[in-house]
Amino acid sequence: MSEPSDQLDIGSIRDAAARFEAPGNFVLAASHDHQIVYLGESWEDVLGSPIDTALGSSLDDVVANAGFTAISLASPGDESLSLSSSVRGSRVGLYRATPPPLDDDGPGACVLEGQCLQPFEDESIRVFIFYDETLRWEAVSSLDANERRFRAVIDASREMVTESDAEGRFTYVSAACEEVLGYKPDELIGTRVLDLHYPDDVDQFLAEFSAGARTNQPFTVQPHRLRKRDGELIWAEALGFVYRDGTGAPQAVGLARDVTAQVEAEAVQRNLDARVLRAQKLESLGILAGGIAHDFNNLLTPIIGNVGLALLDLPASSPIRKRIEMISSAANRAAALTRQILTYADHGVPSVNAVNVSAAIEEMELLLESSASSTSTISYELRQGLPYIEVDRAHIGQVVMNLVANSSESFGAERGAIEVRTGSMHADQAYLDSCFIGDKHKLEKGEYVYLEVSDDGPGVAADHLTQIFDPFFTTRFTGRGLGLAAVDGIVRGYNGALELMSVVGQGTRIRVLFPVPEASLESIATDRRDEVEADTDTIQGPIRGTILVVDDDENACELMATVLERADFKVIQASGGAPAVKLFERHIDSIVGVVLDYTMPLVSGAEVYDSIRTLREDTRVILVSGYAQARAADDLMKRGLAGFLQKPFSPEDLVRKVDEMLEAPPHD
Repeated sequence: MSEPSDQLDIGSIRDAAARFEAPGNFVLAASHDHQIVYLGESWEDVLGSPIDTALGSSLDDVVANAGFTAISLASPGDESLSLSSSVRGSRVGLYRATPPPLDDDGPGACVLEGQCLQPFEDESIRVFIFYDETLRWEAVSSLDANERRFRAVIDASREMVTESDAEGRFTYVSAACEEVLGYKPDELIGTRVLDLHYPDDVDQFLAEFSAGARTNQPFTVQPHRLRKRDGELIWAEALGFVYRDGTGAPQAVGLARDVTAQVEAEAVQRNLDARVLRAQKLESLGILAGGIAHDFNNLLTPIIGNVGLALLDLPASSPIRKRIEMISSAANRAAALTRQILTYADHGVPSVNAVNVSAAIEEMELLLESSASSTSTISYELRQGLPYIEVDRAHIGQVVMNLVANSSESFGAERGAIEVRTGSMHADQAYLDSCFIGDKHKLEKGEYVYLEVSDDGPGVAADHLTQIFDPFFTTRFTGRGLGLAAVDGIVRGYNGALELMSVVGQGTRIRVLFPVPEASLESIATDRRDEVEADTDTIQGPIRGTILVVDDDENACELMATVLERADFKVIQASGGAPAVKLFERHIDSIVGVVLDYTMPLVSGAEVYDSIRTLREDTRVILVSGYAQARAADDLMKRGLAGFLQKPFSPEDLVRKVDEMLEAPPHD
């Protein structure tokens, strides 16, 4: 670098440098050896020392004393600026005072940015013009700090933060994406947002996103499914908002979190709520249906009983016998209907016997075929040697009858085939959990005997599968809708299971499973069917004993008395609980047994039973009721009850039950 020209004195340098003075500018001139030859007046505020002291000093020393770390020359190739045409097109470099650290927000920080000019022919003299950029640098520093803080928070969060452009492609993905979805952030940059979504959820997602974006406010997108890298689906909930960048282009920011556990928990809760609601509905209907069925059974008891007595008195050649038999048939069908209602109502489980399911169905084949429509054909595949199960034999018949009737009615006017199968199987927990089961118990894995009815009918629509066992539900124009509800009630009562499979246009299969008891009986238990032979005119033989008959229904009481008198018993009648206790106390030595109605006003059958047993502990008592064997009756059975008989019953059933009572040893 050349020495300063003799023709260019200090005064000329000052005059030339002063031309660049302007508000906000800091101007100085220095020689080739960095010796300051001129300082503008505003520099005293920057340097903190008088101008006279700084003149002649080294530029490096003055800048260092002013608190600047260094002054560095801009990189070669940086564009220089011309201040005026008098510069003669010379190129200048850009200098910056090194700013304070970004986290130094203490007082006195100052950032200067400037230019170095050579306005003289003598290249050894340079003029430095600096501008105070402190505020701009503080803004940049603050923005940088905020961005670093934002990045730190986002990286520490387990929620995914994304940004996407107007075309729906990711421009930013937070680190949490790898933990949640298995993708590294850079793998998703540039890919379409919708590619992560489960196809069935795309339309709903777009609709909610579009609606939220139009509000110009943050919005929520309801849980939707996203596909992870390994193909697994998760549920995600998102908070989003849309803004425009510096170019005016829309950008979407999303904050998504994995809510799979929450969605699954809510689904379980909804299912539980639905089951509770269904149970409440069933319980309410059960109470109503059970009460109605009980009253009907009370009404049917004298009808069926007296019709039975009439048939005993009528000779086979009587012209009115056929009409009486028709009355009996109609009354028995009504009794069967009330049994269905009571089974659905779940008023206890009757006394059980060891039953071979295949044998029970074989006995019903003619009845099943006669009850099916003329368009139906029934085939059987009944496995022999099945384990015995502990059920009421009549309930097995009721289940098969209702399933066959349901299949037969599904054919309508078309022809169809029904197949009845039986078998046994080991059911694991997964299989049982997949079955349609009652809502009052948890099935346990183990050995089960099943009966199965399948058909090739029209099948059941998917939205009806969960309803077909509901009471009064039917897809037919007419019908009671109680058959399958009764099946469900029976199966629940025995802690069984129901497996339902149906395909529209192909048919339906219903498999009913009954648990095999730990100690399965080795022989078929046969029902005792003793016929009562009585002369229609006179009593044969001596009096067999005195029976106290108790029922608040006078017709039922009179019927039972008549039947037992014809069977050589002396009968004492009581039309209520209180009179029954008094009559028993009066004839305590002669009464050999009691036939007691369970449901009576004022004094219940259970209370009468307790009173009688208090007076004489060995008294044999049979309980009769329009309900099935009630829970209270189960308790009485444990305390010495001799038997239970459900209304309505035939005269033969009553006499047989009394005979069993008298033959059994008394309970103490």
